[in-house]
Amino acid sequence: MFPRYFKGEPNVHVIRYRRGQVTTQGPGLAFWYMRYNTSIALVPLVTQDAPFIFNEATTDFQVVAIQGTVTYRITAPLEAAGTVN
Repeated sequence: MFPRYFKGEPNVHVIRYRRGQVTTQGPGLAFWYMRYNTSIALVPLVTQDAPFIFNEATTDFQVVAIQGTVTYRITAPLEAAGTVN
């Protein structure tokens, strides 16, 4: 039961939970923690790309492929981490 060291990258928002409560948060944090009572959430701060493709059929039964990319950036990392269980 030795403490462990965590070092976050500068492009992620680190949220440190202890016993279910947020204790520290910020981009690129580094800290010592105990594994049995601490949880760590990492939310990316950089722009993320999510490519997609849809294969659909038209009314005259022609197959059409629709491609695209969704680009997003998380501006509220604490709210984003709270929505994921």
